[in-house]
Amino acid sequence: MTIAPVQLWRILARTRHGVRATAFCVLLALASPWPVFAQEQAESPADEPAESDATAAEIVPPATLDDLPRGRHLAAALSDPDSRMDTLFTMVAVAQMLDSASTLMPGLEGDAMVRFRDDRAWLDHLASRYLEIPMRSTVLDPASWLVKQKLEAQDLEVHSLVSPLGPEIDVLLDQLFDRSEEQLAATLLPEVLVRMELLAVPLWRNVRQSAESNETLLALVAGLNTDWFDPWTAAEPPAPLDEDADVLEMARAMLFAIADTTTVAAAPDVLSLKRLRFALLTAEEDSPAEWQSEASHVLRLAAGVESLHKRHYLSFVESLLWVVADLLDGISSGQGEVSPVAPMLADLLPRISSFYAREFSEVDPRINAALASAYDVAQNLRSGNPGSLRVRELAGELADAVAQVVLQVPDMDYYFGQPVRSRVANEINICISIAAGHNTSGEQTLTREQFDRCMQAMADLADGDARSAELSGDADGPFGPEHLARELALPPWQRVNYVLGYMHDSFPAMCQLPPEPLPNPLEWATLATLMAWFAERAPVYFQTPESEALVVRMRQRGLDLIHALSMQADCFSGAGGGITDPVSRGLQEYDNVLLGLVNGIREAELAFRTEHLASASDVVLGGDANQRTSYRTEGAMISACDPQNTCGMSDGLEATRAMIGLFPDAYLIADQSGLGEVQICYDNVEWVNRRSEPVRADDPFVANYFGYLSFELKGRYVENDEVTDVFGSRFISPEEYHYLFAALNDEVLEDACPMERVGNRIHATLDDSGGFRMVPNRLTYLTAARNRPSTVLAANWSQGAEWRDWFVTGIGVSPLEFEGDPTIRDRVNQHLQSLYQSQQAMVYSALLRPNPVDSALTTDLHSLTRDVTNQKAFVRAIISLFYPSQPLDSDTSRAALEGQNGLLDESVLARLRDGNVAVSTISERATVRLESFRTDWGRLPDPVRRSGSVSNSVAHALTRLNAVYRDFFGLQTP
Repeated sequence: MTIAPVQLWRILARTRHGVRATAFCVLLALASPWPVFAQEQAESPADEPAESDATAAEIVPPATLDDLPRGRHLAAALSDPDSRMDTLFTMVAVAQMLDSASTLMPGLEGDAMVRFRDDRAWLDHLASRYLEIPMRSTVLDPASWLVKQKLEAQDLEVHSLVSPLGPEIDVLLDQLFDRSEEQLAATLLPEVLVRMELLAVPLWRNVRQSAESNETLLALVAGLNTDWFDPWTAAEPPAPLDEDADVLEMARAMLFAIADTTTVAAAPDVLSLKRLRFALLTAEEDSPAEWQSEASHVLRLAAGVESLHKRHYLSFVESLLWVVADLLDGISSGQGEVSPVAPMLADLLPRISSFYAREFSEVDPRINAALASAYDVAQNLRSGNPGSLRVRELAGELADAVAQVVLQVPDMDYYFGQPVRSRVANEINICISIAAGHNTSGEQTLTREQFDRCMQAMADLADGDARSAELSGDADGPFGPEHLARELALPPWQRVNYVLGYMHDSFPAMCQLPPEPLPNPLEWATLATLMAWFAERAPVYFQTPESEALVVRMRQRGLDLIHALSMQADCFSGAGGGITDPVSRGLQEYDNVLLGLVNGIREAELAFRTEHLASASDVVLGGDANQRTSYRTEGAMISACDPQNTCGMSDGLEATRAMIGLFPDAYLIADQSGLGEVQICYDNVEWVNRRSEPVRADDPFVANYFGYLSFELKGRYVENDEVTDVFGSRFISPEEYHYLFAALNDEVLEDACPMERVGNRIHATLDDSGGFRMVPNRLTYLTAARNRPSTVLAANWSQGAEWRDWFVTGIGVSPLEFEGDPTIRDRVNQHLQSLYQSQQAMVYSALLRPNPVDSALTTDLHSLTRDVTNQKAFVRAIISLFYPSQPLDSDTSRAALEGQNGLLDESVLARLRDGNVAVSTISERATVRLESFRTDWGRLPDPVRRSGSVSNSVAHALTRLNAVYRDFFGLQTP
């Protein structure tokens, strides 16, 4: 029997461990000739009329090998970032074409071309579900890591099918082109592209080699050349590396240099990155498996470094975890020495961590923890081959890192060690222990009955415990605030039915809940993965109708799970105008409760200002004494500075806002913040430029006194009974006033304020030149005020001449020079800081702790914070269950949910408090973050928003079950 190349590829791939052997297996498989084609050509009837060469040449020029691009053209296209992704798509379609080309009959090339174009279009269709297609490996699979840990604890082999580094590419390709499950295929697309990068050039070289001796294959590929392969020649190959140098050594050096530029914020070295990729992809065909493995590590790290430059930190950490996991797996398998990549990472990662730690935390602080785990592995590998126990410890660290990145929990045990899953955990441990049993001769002791019992137990657990309220939640609630806070604090997959129930309770739609509770997705994936391992562990026991039925049953539960979630997302998305997907609805509810919290914060700020600041205060407590203020004391009156210097004036004068504005801002801030008080007063009221006129020319005893009214207006600041004159002006009336009738003498004239003389008697004698008089020769007058300062001011202050405005304009007044208070700004700054800290403490305390009974706040801010926190947790749960790819592929989505600058909730508020962020900025920050996330979410392709995506663990588990079914029971899954 002749074995076709792809069949040989499958056989070899299944006998090797891990992805490091994949490239080597493919090269071995593809190095064989195409015997099926040769056989078909030999068996073609000899008596059929053959078209002459001349006739064929006139119709269609015969295809030649020179018409096809070479491996270096393909490598150039893969090295160019503009053509790389499209080229990988084409090569994936080529790999699928080879799967059916082994049975291709001459003359049916057209059918194969149609299939190829359909496959290529299928890949483009899947790609349309991504804004930007990530390059993601299979390593982000917590269920697989758990099974790996359980198996290795019993010294059992972890088959490539269930390994976090597997399954093999042929398994992925089968699932990728299964058009019955589009979401599943789209989840696997990035993983197939990662595998294809290193396989593409040797695969294409073999296609050319086989086409050289096979006209049917040549005709097929040549017919596709113009549309799909010819564009590779347009890619410009970069300058080659030194031919005499070690390619891998130079590639590592280039990678380190490129990575180092990320730590100095330099522009990415695109040319060096192209040269690195081109050099590795154009390596010799007969490179050993160890070389291929290290080349794959360098290529993946190069992609990760490229992601660093793009600020795609999740992609970087995924690449890093795959590389260190593969390095560690190589050591545990006893395959060769430690790769030079390990010490390179040990040197590089601290520099990257130091430079990016803050930015990593803005996306998710867990990225830093994952980086630390990768560094620990690299450090241990650099120090030499660690012992088996230490290898398992390091593998446990990587498993925890995957749990942090994917499950967003502190470690694997945070969920898998919960008492509520003790029955599931016990059954898994029992079955693995049974599988590990050996007798004294080293033969396994697993019996048919034990095998069947374990297979049945896994299926029953997936149907039973995995659907229980403890492990998957209750769709009936209750959904009160306290219940929400407790339920949504648990991992989303552990409350999948509760989240569905709350969605139906919160969002008006005609959607119906699934007819039965959904299983916990992670538990189902774990049980399905273990079932696949058991199938490969004991194939003789497995290949029975009973086992087939169990696989079909388990597989159907997984399909039902993803279909139910997809249908729920689609139903809610179609309710109302446009696409109102569950996340958009959740964000609208979040917006509503956020508005209530923002209004509550403003109310609390206002309450504090009302209690501690003057009315109409506009001071910014977080500012300093240099801030500008428009504050003016309302209803301020001007009184006497010193009652002894008022010349009998006791009335108050109206102070205008403009007059208050003569105070420097620091004094106004002090006044409105309660540190001191600003006052305006009048002082030194007197008559100046005085003169006297006798009442009568012949009367030397009495006179009328005239003068100009003069007074000083002072602005002063009072703090702790200490008075400081700040500004002032002296005023002299422009008009002369008759202010006094009094005795005619110099003493009265010199008296600037003769108010005390008013009412005094003035004794005078009559002129006696006329002789005898009938009355006494004396007269008595009373000193009288003709104009008082208060009267004059009342007539001209706010009416008449409106003297009050003169003090503002400076016209008609003479300024007085005062030094003021040179330390006022320092005291104001200290006072504002004290008030600011008191305000921050009061508001943050109300937000983060229940209000005390005697609280002056009318709004319970802590309850509002709880509502916002619950709603954000609800959105997080929706994304985790319906759109699990987004938190792995999108830094913006991850940052909004988990980053230090994410959507507002209690933990973010606590971080703002610890960072001394002003509560007055919370509203703007929260709104900007929400709108930014809404905008990013709205950019997602419509099919994704409508139907969601599939988690890695569920996708891989289904792929494993499908592969097992095809291998043991037929080519087609049921």
